[in-house]
Amino acid sequence: MSERLQAPHVIIENLDFRDILKRYDAKETFFYLDPPYEGTETPYPETWTHQDTKDLVAALDRLKGKFLLSWGGPVKLKFKRKVWVKEFRSAHTLSKQKSRLERVELAISNYRFPKS
Repeated sequence: MSERLQAPHVIIENLDFRDILKRYDAKETFFYLDPPYEGTETPYPETWTHQDTKDLVAALDRLKGKFLLSWGGPVKLKFKRKVWVKEFRSAHTLSKQKSRLERVELAISNYRFPKS
């Protein structure tokens, strides 16, 4: 995996999704997005707003490339285009807690997931 990430055609950015999607969108581009989940507590200093969620869905609806979005917030996403969704259950431990919390996360894409 680390070899793939060092390849010249792989770019990892930590910028606003609006800038990234505009800058790099092309038919052959793949985007992995893991934004803060609206409606959940996050360690990020910035707050993810409902408008950010709406902007993200609208941008992904217009995307030429492929995307895979991790989403675990309580807010339901409403896409205009066809998307595929896989549900995963995972246990998370928050740094201040000793018990593990189970939560549901979604993998959402604009392409069919490979059969496993």
